[in-house]
Amino acid sequence: YLSKLKAELKTPFLVGFGVSDADSAKRLASVSDGVIVGSAVLKGIGTTKNFEDAKKFVAEFVGSLRRALDSCK
Repeated sequence: YLSKLKAELKTPFLVGFGVSDADSAKRLASVSDGVIVGSAVLKGIGTTKNFEDAKKFVAEFVGSLRRALDSCK
């Protein structure tokens, strides 16, 4: 469905539902112009014990997304 939608649209579109990890980001980016990640970041931060752990989680999580998305190019 999303690849058909992308072919019909004249403007870029992003997908924000179901993006919970690097694999889903890569899969959804292949049929859209980008992905939006929110809940997965907040859930991950919620598992940390302090600010430093939260920063480390975000850096690692976003890094995994970046690597997955870069491999789509």
